[in-house]
Amino acid sequence: MEILSRQESQNGNSSSNLKSNVERDRAARRLKAILAIAGELGISVSAQSRILDFGCGLGYYTLALREMGSLSYGCDVWDRCQPAAEACRTMTTEQVFSIVPLDKYTLPYPDGCFDFIFSDHVMEHVLDYSAVLREMRRVLRPGGFALHIFPSRYRVLESHLKVPFGGCLTSRRWFALWARFGIGRPRHEAIPANEIARRNSEWVRTRLKYLSKHEIYKACSHYFKTVRFVENAALASVAHLRLPVLAGLIGTFHVRVLLLA
Repeated sequence: MEILSRQESQNGNSSSNLKSNVERDRAARRLKAILAIAGELGISVSAQSRILDFGCGLGYYTLALREMGSLSYGCDVWDRCQPAAEACRTMTTEQVFSIVPLDKYTLPYPDGCFDFIFSDHVMEHVLDYSAVLREMRRVLRPGGFALHIFPSRYRVLESHLKVPFGGCLTSRRWFALWARFGIGRPRHEAIPANEIARRNSEWVRTRLKYLSKHEIYKACSHYFKTVRFVENAALASVAHLRLPVLAGLIGTFHVRVLLLA
């Protein structure tokens, strides 16, 4: 039994390590795309740049930037970045990752300390835009930039629950309709459609806040002089195309790319 337990433990560790490696590789590719968008916008990110990965999640973007030599830091409202934090401790003795209080969104950094702030699929989870934007403005140096990539309110397939238009149609009836077809339902769980609808509706209400383009612009304009939706630059960086009409459709029905300065 002892040998079996050890073997199971080794298999579990191998599986965990494999998953971690896959996630790190995916993060590295995604980070490359984010930096390409920044480059398309004329934002220079160098080894001297101080960068904040806002909503760092598992911390792999922050870790990848550290490995590239950048002074990167990560923050989130949950402590999910332990493997990345351990890896960062081999590079520096300073605290790279920080926890942000969810009730206040206070960022634990001094005024004007970052050259570049970015987030990837985070802003749709921000429940208090004013608090977050005020703190971002405070810690961003004059002349610095913030780049945020997040799902559109009218995304055809909502990013988290995978329910069609689940970012704007959030009634229990809508979620119940799709739950009957197995959409928005946890895998391998025989839960009634009405219960799935209740859970999904509650989760959207407490964990997501999709704003319209006008609402985003209005909220950001209170704190930043430059507020631009730059889906066209994102399209150019990925597909080398500059098609405003296509970029507009992408921004409305898929993903927003927001530049603040």
